[in-house]
Amino acid sequence: MLAGKSCNDKNALSPLASISYNAKILSRLLSICGLLILTNGAIANGQSYHGGLRGSVQDGSANVMPAVNLTLTNEETNVSRATVTNDSGEYVFERVDPGRYRMMASAAGFKKLDRPGVIIATQQQVALDLTLEVGDVAETVTVTDEMTLIESSTSSTGQVIAKQVLDDLPNSGRNPFMLSAIVPNVIPAGNPTFNRQQDQSGSSQISLAGGPVRGNNYLLDGVPITDLVNRAVIIPSIEAVQELKVQVNTYDAEAGRTGGGVFNVAGKSGSNQWHGSAFGFIRPSSLQANNFFANRQGTAKPDAPYKLYGGSIGGPVYLPRFGEGGPSIYDGRDRTFFWAATEGYRMQTFLSDTIRVPTARERAGDFSQTRTASGQLITIYDPLTTRPDPANPGRVIRDPFPGNIIPTNRFDPAGYNLLQYFPQAPNGISNYSATSLLDDRADQQTFKLDHAVNDNYKISGMYAHYGSREPEADYYSSVANPAGTLLFRTVHAVAINNIFTLNPTTVLSVRYGYNTFTDSPDTISAGFDPASLGFASSFTEDIVFNKFPRISAGAYGASTQAALGSGASSERRYYSQNLLASVSKLIGRHSIKIGGDYRKMSSDFTQIGQASGDFSFTKAFTQLDPNTQSATQGNELASLLLGYANSGSAQIARPLSTFVNYYAGYVHDDFRFSQKLTLNLGLRYEYEQGLQERENQLTVGFDRNVASPLQAPGLNLKGGLLYAGVGGNPTQQVRPSKTKFGPRIGFAYSLSDKTTLRAGYGVFWAPPVFAFSVTGIGALGFSSTTSMVSTTDGNRTPASTLSNPFPNGLIQPTGNSLGLLTQIGQTVDFVDQDRKAPYVQQYSVDVQHELPGAIALSLS
Repeated sequence: MLAGKSCNDKNALSPLASISYNAKILSRLLSICGLLILTNGAIANGQSYHGGLRGSVQDGSANVMPAVNLTLTNEETNVSRATVTNDSGEYVFERVDPGRYRMMASAAGFKKLDRPGVIIATQQQVALDLTLEVGDVAETVTVTDEMTLIESSTSSTGQVIAKQVLDDLPNSGRNPFMLSAIVPNVIPAGNPTFNRQQDQSGSSQISLAGGPVRGNNYLLDGVPITDLVNRAVIIPSIEAVQELKVQVNTYDAEAGRTGGGVFNVAGKSGSNQWHGSAFGFIRPSSLQANNFFANRQGTAKPDAPYKLYGGSIGGPVYLPRFGEGGPSIYDGRDRTFFWAATEGYRMQTFLSDTIRVPTARERAGDFSQTRTASGQLITIYDPLTTRPDPANPGRVIRDPFPGNIIPTNRFDPAGYNLLQYFPQAPNGISNYSATSLLDDRADQQTFKLDHAVNDNYKISGMYAHYGSREPEADYYSSVANPAGTLLFRTVHAVAINNIFTLNPTTVLSVRYGYNTFTDSPDTISAGFDPASLGFASSFTEDIVFNKFPRISAGAYGASTQAALGSGASSERRYYSQNLLASVSKLIGRHSIKIGGDYRKMSSDFTQIGQASGDFSFTKAFTQLDPNTQSATQGNELASLLLGYANSGSAQIARPLSTFVNYYAGYVHDDFRFSQKLTLNLGLRYEYEQGLQERENQLTVGFDRNVASPLQAPGLNLKGGLLYAGVGGNPTQQVRPSKTKFGPRIGFAYSLSDKTTLRAGYGVFWAPPVFAFSVTGIGALGFSSTTSMVSTTDGNRTPASTLSNPFPNGLIQPTGNSLGLLTQIGQTVDFVDQDRKAPYVQQYSVDVQHELPGAIALSLS
């Protein structure tokens, strides 16, 4: 494909500006929109899901015909729109819902023209020129020619994935976005396993036309559904989708906040006829094979069926009158329609792993039978007997515990209690194969309502809800399960479209959307009180989130997990509001549109981490020499039982509430120079503020030249973190550029009725990439990690015990109170205030030719 994309990243974030500057942009956009509404003129589509129809009307002598009455009627809903040709004989229907239409044209002294079967797809601009014959207007000429398959009015390239394709092509996860792989110049980069309803992250790993992975824009009925990490917050059910337009190279100025392309989902609508669907799929256990390793170890095949189900129904809204009979309360035919869909699955996945647990003797401190794989006894040494080795200067030696048994008076209370949470060794075998069933579930419901208020006002609204539960493996069946993480995801999304036909040549579109996406890993041990294990109150009183502590002990536990305690929890919620408006005009041969785009994208998150402690145990404290490894010396569980950790930490994090404001304005002209040549000309301006936090709980950069409060003789120390709103610092990250202009230019030229040449060029400002962690967004100081002082002499002797790991309690977050002293002597993470906004230069050339048999060939 002769298409290209030049990316300029320069450490990608977006601009910063004052509120007064934003107000000026919005006031100017509104003023221009108002002027256009008062002008007599209509337009083209880019980021909306609507399509459009434009053309000219001539008589048999090729003379242009003004004042021709045209009516466009949806063949399924019977909802009509009307317009007239202007003085140039041109007409346009803008913001047309995808569907199948009938065109009627009439003028005094000419036969009426009837053109059924006009198909307008998502984001498609159809060119249809009409010729009227002289005659009685009571006569009708019906045109039944097939619509052309090639694009002749726009330079943008892409592909509509129609409903039949969505239904018929194999798609194991029933994810419509994954079918974009059939579109040229689309490169999926994620793991194809992650293609289910809950795989927002995996299925957004796509590059369009050479653009950055996860740099695309996702729309549902023309409303953005992209979160702050550039994922589609919801993957709509195929039962709720009319079609999907994958816009690869788009040169319409309405498209923005993308460095690659646009995924535009058109929700399915009801019609005058009732339609519905129902499906079910089951993969019973009896038809599944056992795991290879389970067969080898003699493990029976588990009962793990997979069930997928869903359905849809839609039609006119009809409210019957009950009891008295007579006409209905409301009959929505030709006016009000709905479509409802649902889909869900229940999936059980069989996993197996090798588990190593303590024997009954080891739980009681008796290591007299603990041996290596070759049968050699592993000797346990007492770290409190550490002394210099007289035979080897610089090294130390220790005495073994008598009989290789740790006395009960040496047990650390927390260490002993933790040891009891390991699963019991089956038949006394400490190494065994364990199995687990993952019980996944997901459900989605969507509802769409379309209503024609009158001939000049149409409104539609779509609501989508989704919820899923995704666990990890459970080999312990207890609160101490090291894989006891549960990922819960919940989405609510709303998209509302308003189309106002202000006059026969003027269309106003106003769209609003709101979505919220909760994406929070939880733990099965939430609420577990670590004080019950014997930890000192100096630690437990400072814990902000109670759960089972995380314990690592060498090879003990599952081979792919820690020994005890689940992974870290966090609370994450992404949400956004979107308001988009545009006015479309037809002035002579110019189809002009101007519009504005506002988005507020937010994320509330708390990086809870291992708030109840994360402790690691090695053999160092229970072997002869802590710095000399030996397979026959020391044991991690012995170190745990004694309470001598190699390392430990606990975290406290404050809740953070971040957001970004995005503003854009654009003007675009589709100039139909002739029936053969259409020029696409546009300019977009974007302004995206840097990341902000509602309480200014983040840094806004690093001053490399400021004198450090920490000084030493002979050294001129410089540098320190800059906190939002402190000392005149800005409240948002990044020094923005105010020159984010995106020109768009292209043409489509009809070489013949069957061949079109197209080319285009555009500049696009790619969205920034945020990593939502305390360090990733530059929020140092608003979380704290307290490290356990396990030794002060290189593991020769322990300096603290597990039962009292933090004698002075946990360090509280300092916020911005330390100023330039924050993280002195430690690693510093921040978002560079000199970071530049990334932009993409995109261009393409293609020739389309229609072959016999309804085949369109494209060479790009």
